[in-house]
Amino acid sequence: MLMSYNTNAEVQELMDRFDWYFLPIANPDGYEYTHTNVNAASGGAYDWAKAVAGIKYSYTYELRPDGNAWNGFVVSENEIEPSGEEVWASLAAVAAEL
Repeated sequence: MLMSYNTNAEVQELMDRFDWYFLPIANPDGYEYTHTNVNAASGGAYDWAKAVAGIKYSYTYELRPDGNAWNGFVVSENEIEPSGEEVWASLAAVAAEL
């Protein structure tokens, strides 16, 4: 993002509007995530929203997976509420700045 700061107005606006902090991957409840990219995805709906529909801010949330799940983001019942709390807290923080 910083490489585009002087040449891209959207990047400049995002950088100026928010306070940016880079932290190790952590969650309020102590659940540990990995930062590796196991299954890279491209061409998702967020790409279409940005490029075709012209939606200025388009993001994709991926909810916490069960590390032992072979079939994707399957979580046990006790993980549902903490996942929702994490997503809601982040959405509220971003929305408060827009």
